[in-house]
Amino acid sequence: MTEKELRKEYNRVWKELRPRQHLAWLICYVEAWVPVFVVLIQLIGGVNDEKMTIIIICIVIFVILELISTVIMVAHMREWPKYLEANKERLQSSEESKKV
Repeated sequence: MTEKELRKEYNRVWKELRPRQHLAWLICYVEAWVPVFVVLIQLIGGVNDEKMTIIIICIVIFVILELISTVIMVAHMREWPKYLEANKERLQSSEESKKV
């Protein structure tokens, strides 16, 4: 493969992986705030039936987000070897061109 083809493959694989990675980061960020929200609800004043319902909903949302981020990261890790291989070939090609 020429360096141009390698670079094209590298960029293609990276473009496939980047959105998944950003989505997983966003979900992890939201997940981090769910427990804080639950604690704030409890601190604002006692726990009654309405607040308990909100807390349970928050916990369910937390679990769902955790499952989604896990699925995204597993899919991301399955594609990662393609990215590494494309990057490795690109680096080898650029090192060979520097030697010449």
